[in-house]
Amino acid sequence: AAAAASAAALSASQAAAAAAQDGSILAGNNPLTDPVGLFVIQLVLVLVVSRAVSYPLSFLNIPRQVAEVVAGILLGPAVLSKWTGFQSNIWPTAGLALFKLVADLGLILFLFLVGLELDPKNLTKNIRVGLPVAVAGRLLPFGAAAGLAKSLYDNYGVPAQTVTEALALQNVYTVPLAPFLVFIAAVCSITAFPILARILTERQLLQTKIGQTAIAAAALDDMVGWCLLAFVVALINNTADYINALWIFLSIVAFGFLLWFVVRPILLRIIEVGASSDPVGQFLVLAIFALVILSAWFTQSVGSHAIFGAFLVGLITPHEHGFAIQLAEKLEDLVTILLLPLFFVYTGLKTRVDQLDDGTAWGLVFAVVAVATAGKVIGAALASKLNGLDNRESLAVGFLLNSKGLLELIIMNLGLQAQIINAKVFTILVMSTILITLLNLVVLHLLHPVGKFAIRGTEVQIAANDSERDAKSSNIDALNVLVCLPNMSTVPALMALTQMMNRAHPLTLSALRLIQLSDRTSTVMMATDTSETMAADPVLNVFRTFGILNRVAVTPLLAVSQLDDFSDGIVGAAVDSESNLIIVPWQPKALGEPEGAAGEDDGEMVRSHELIHGILASAPCSVAVLVDRGFAAPKSTSEPSPASTVERLSQELRVDTKPTPPSSKKRPQRVFLPFFGGPDDREALRFASYLAVHRNVAIDVL
Repeated sequence: AAAAASAAALSASQAAAAAAQDGSILAGNNPLTDPVGLFVIQLVLVLVVSRAVSYPLSFLNIPRQVAEVVAGILLGPAVLSKWTGFQSNIWPTAGLALFKLVADLGLILFLFLVGLELDPKNLTKNIRVGLPVAVAGRLLPFGAAAGLAKSLYDNYGVPAQTVTEALALQNVYTVPLAPFLVFIAAVCSITAFPILARILTERQLLQTKIGQTAIAAAALDDMVGWCLLAFVVALINNTADYINALWIFLSIVAFGFLLWFVVRPILLRIIEVGASSDPVGQFLVLAIFALVILSAWFTQSVGSHAIFGAFLVGLITPHEHGFAIQLAEKLEDLVTILLLPLFFVYTGLKTRVDQLDDGTAWGLVFAVVAVATAGKVIGAALASKLNGLDNRESLAVGFLLNSKGLLELIIMNLGLQAQIINAKVFTILVMSTILITLLNLVVLHLLHPVGKFAIRGTEVQIAANDSERDAKSSNIDALNVLVCLPNMSTVPALMALTQMMNRAHPLTLSALRLIQLSDRTSTVMMATDTSETMAADPVLNVFRTFGILNRVAVTPLLAVSQLDDFSDGIVGAAVDSESNLIIVPWQPKALGEPEGAAGEDDGEMVRSHELIHGILASAPCSVAVLVDRGFAAPKSTSEPSPASTVERLSQELRVDTKPTPPSSKKRPQRVFLPFFGGPDDREALRFASYLAVHRNVAIDVL
């Protein structure tokens, strides 16, 4: 037995060596014959091409997922893979198995992130407004698409004798009409919640009537969409036994209730216990990932798809104490940058644009676009109109709910895999999804250009001229100050400055946390779940503590937007809070920093000069720009932690309980003010008078 085992081990090692030799480039062989080497080349090619395509399209605000599908089309048989050498070496049939496996893993993890974005507790907040819009926006396109599906079935549903013959003829393999109708109707009527949430955040519409109506309707529509998708997948896998398909669907529903009523309370208890130390500890992260994998296995094993298990775990994950956002931050870069593009490119590889070679095919592409768009827009717009929105707002809600994305592509891939549709119908549906996305961008830009309408629900009224603004600032009995907090490094100087001002007049602070909207899922979650974000944000928590120690009322505010829109958010917050002074930190070190530099995730204000110019041009009150050169403490190369910031400022501002020895008194802060006599100088002199009351401040006026 020992000899046999030794011989087997030797044989295995020789086989491995032979495989390595076969793929060795040093031996003059083709390295792409090695599965791992081939996959690495495929991965690099996918990342390079998808980024090259998405970069120019990003200036048109086209979602990166669309760019990745286009990259797949370019890499596929319609363009580059027409070359036999490229096809046989980069995309051989045998080499697609590992590629698809990793793509499915990325899809499973991404669907977990999609579930994290949806907080079921928020569904009840605007259910009265969102429910009729969601129902109308679902039923009308669903019914209209059923008629379109019959046309698709008649044109590309000629039965074939074998699967091979069906694929060769580009016809739908023999399948009953009912699952085909449900399948096409589901594709045409679904709303992409993640895409819609990002659009609302980018256009600063989340807190408006449009945003509240659209986000509530989309959340409800997405929940119905996932239930419909589970039922469609069950039908796809059981076209001959509808009863079995119903049992599969009910099993998934029962599993979801088990996760919600049994597993979620356990997770919530663990999070609450660890909230004071580390709410996202390694053990809890491991438990969540294990739950995702086991749930994915369960839904796959009962006859559905693994993505449903991952989505359900994300859906039941608690959002308390910022846990869901912090968990998303740990996972999203790996998934969205490395793994998920494989799925979209794989979709593009199967999109045979070259087969849309007749008028009938392109006519059906535009028919799908027209039916899906008209059904969704008309249904949602009519319901929104009945809810009290005007015509422009109702149309905006309709086109917002017409957002398409990942869910449609998942359904299409499942339908192609189950041979409910063929490559030609698949291509028609993919192309219609891309066209609908482009159409929505154009229409929404016309209906709601960024920054033209309400900012945070308030129409900004600007002072007519400098004298009016100066008069408004001079006739105040109390200071209502808006401080902008882009990251932790700006906190010490702003706290020291506002503490000095607190001695002169009754002081009210509005702390505006600025967070840059990026491609990350977590930033969209921060914008849609503002209460949890503000409760868990360390920068705001430090400022709250500062207000308690100094008996200053601090109102936390949040602005999640793109860098170019920060000035609009700051001005809107100043109007809403009726502030008579805005303090903005200047951050010259952020100028020119590349993407991914330290601090960017915390809302680093690159192009600070443009930001300041935008605020000065439209601010309804005075604006102070703070250039910190060690005002509160010596500069450090690393960003301070919340604990070190509180400890240092407690000492400097003398809020500790121990008496300070006379020998340890600080030298006073000296403020120099050149005074020429203009309105800006008078405002600066008034501001200096607030600081002069403090015992550690000396003012020199020239």
